[in-house]
Amino acid sequence: MNLIDLIGPVENTNPVPAVSHKAILWRQDDVLAQAVDSFLEKMEWEVTQISNDESVERLIQETKRIAPDVVILCQYKSDDDAVLPWRLINEQPCLKVVTIGMDSNLLHVYSKQDVVLKGATDLLSILESGQFSDCTFEKEVKLTKKE
Repeated sequence: MNLIDLIGPVENTNPVPAVSHKAILWRQDDVLAQAVDSFLEKMEWEVTQISNDESVERLIQETKRIAPDVVILCQYKSDDDAVLPWRLINEQPCLKVVTIGMDSNLLHVYSKQDVVLKGATDLLSILESGQFSDCTFEKEVKLTKKE
């Protein structure tokens, strides 16, 4: 009999951590933000809350530090300020920013894709295919579903 037979299978002492989605919730203290936060946590997202009373610079710092999958801007109106989503995306190009408001059930989703053109045919293929982004409706729906 050898040692392995006595102690059983060797356990992995460095297990691979489960992949978790991360979100930053830029919020005011209202029912909408509480509902979004509660929903994401039930879907096992890691949610970092930042009050929108904090400076935009703090939001940008935390976005760089945490590297979330998405930043959700809870505002009174979903289309209150388009400058902030574009500023966040320019600071971190692979970021997705969603604005949500209490005024309607319309979300605004902002993302950016950079494409290096090697020739005029690259531009033409992008324009004709209609693929200005790799985002699809199915990918957007995944935000609301647990994988």
